[in-house]
Amino acid sequence: MNIAEPSRPHPIGLEGKNAAPPGRASRPSRGPATVRGEEDEPWIHCEASSYPYLLDEGIPGNPEHLSPGELRDFAWRLVKPRFEEQQRAAADRFRRLAGTGKASADLAEVVPAALGGRVDVLFLAGDEPTPPNPTNEELLEAAAAFTLRNGGTTYEVAASQVPGGGPVAAVFRY
Repeated sequence: MNIAEPSRPHPIGLEGKNAAPPGRASRPSRGPATVRGEEDEPWIHCEASSYPYLLDEGIPGNPEHLSPGELRDFAWRLVKPRFEEQQRAAADRFRRLAGTGKASADLAEVVPAALGGRVDVLFLAGDEPTPPNPTNEELLEAAAAFTLRNGGTTYEVAASQVPGGGPVAAVFRY
């Protein structure tokens, strides 16, 4: 599948690759973020920000001596624990809601819900071999795309980490 690798999501920041183009507002995110800058500068941004997922920790010092990969790795060390906690909480939420109509591990139920904007959280097995039916892979990719497009969260995880034990699991908004 063409979904961002879960072990290395790109932490959002106040600038850079994930920033909105000039003149356009960026899409709201629920992902953890950190800031970078010289000396006390990052902490000024933290104090002024209303972003609820901004970490208290930042990347101190002048980041110009770091390559983009080093900067990403440094940020990932800060963001990873929060990201993993959000993922665990989403899996726990699925388990609590399973059997209530507010969660499902049935592809035939998840895909239409995603297309209709009902999916809040979607888990996909990223290490599964290509499904025997190529249409299933296309359906999973569509579910992921529509979940993200409608402001949901998508996690591509090892098959053993998909709640419900199948290739897909979803928590519905309603």
